[in-house]
Amino acid sequence: MVTLDALQTDGTVHSFAGTYTVESGVIVDADIRRVDSPAPEPRQSYPPGPPAGVPDVDCSDLPGPVDVSGGDPHNLDADGDGIGCEGN
Repeated sequence: MVTLDALQTDGTVHSFAGTYTVESGVIVDADIRRVDSPAPEPRQSYPPGPPAGVPDVDCSDLPGPVDVSGGDPHNLDADGDGIGCEGN
């Protein structure tokens, strides 16, 4: 089972759920449908790593948890689960 929340350009979120089949690393079948349940608020994102000579960002600079699944140049994700500053 997979769930997906898609943030639209107008700020709304559409939720989807379903299943997919993978063979040899390729998705070969899927049954994904839009669902009516409310989606969670998207997590705050943060800027990319700073240029040389610029102070780094730390959790005290942010209001709460951030999604770092796309990379963690600031080393905010202490437990490696893709969410930084969880204790903030």
